[in-house]
Amino acid sequence: MWTLLSHNDLAQGYGAVHLPYALARKYPQVDHEWVWRFVFPAKHRAIDPRDGEIKRHHVEGKVLQ
Repeated sequence: MWTLLSHNDLAQGYGAVHLPYALARKYPQVDHEWVWRFVFPAKHRAIDPRDGEIKRHHVEGKVLQ
């Protein structure tokens, strides 16, 4: 599932994923690398309140339980 979402996101220009603030600041542009894609991605993309970009977040833990 995550690979299909990842490929679709990249094809539509939404390649970034949400990272904790310290990582995003320390490693700019790492949010576009495949290694940071989520194993359990959220179904929909959302606006990141920190930078206003549309990104995919991880699915909430309560959904998996």
